[in-house]
Amino acid sequence: MSKILPIHLQIRAKRRELDIKQEGLADLSDLSVSFISQLERGRYKDLGLESLRKISGALNFYEWDLNLMNIQL
Repeated sequence: MSKILPIHLQIRAKRRELDIKQEGLADLSDLSVSFISQLERGRYKDLGLESLRKISGALNFYEWDLNLMNIQL
């Protein structure tokens, strides 16, 4: 059984895979650079489903790619 990465690590890995800087992801997802930075460091107290949808859309993730059912906030 493979280990599921925490959501913030999945997002950072996908962003890097696509060679997008945090500023670019912030622009694409209509979120702040500060929010993206904190999210990728695992500090996502205010991570809501709408923010997650914006990020997944910007990264061309399908929601199930982000293992939504396995998120531990």
